[in-house]
Amino acid sequence: SALRINLSKFFTWTGALLILVAAGILKYGVHDFQEAGVLPGLNDLAFDITSVLDPSTWYAALLAGMFNVTPAPTVLETIAWVAYAVPVLLLFLRPARRKPAPTATTTTVTERGADTGAEAEAASAPQRA
Repeated sequence: SALRINLSKFFTWTGALLILVAAGILKYGVHDFQEAGVLPGLNDLAFDITSVLDPSTWYAALLAGMFNVTPAPTVLETIAWVAYAVPVLLLFLRPARRKPAPTATTTTVTERGADTGAEAEAASAPQRA
């Protein structure tokens, strides 16, 4: 009665979610720098979706807590989030490259050992005069 999980898919999805969390943390840091006056553009909003994503709802609190999704982000916050999330997700989700198959001319260690085994044994044997 054990539950079988495809670990490849599981870790792919959790890795992608962690990348989105990291993008949210970067967005949060940019917002804090804007509030401190280090970065400009605190009042330049990229968009305002407060009519769709009411900040007082439970799902808005969940999105804000996990991914730092806010209904009215600034332009610089949005640029920072997209500039991090898109390339990192593309690099993370790209298919893995397969190693090329060995060619037929490649000899293995055991084949080389079989060819030179008698010669090595003869060379290491004590010489009788």
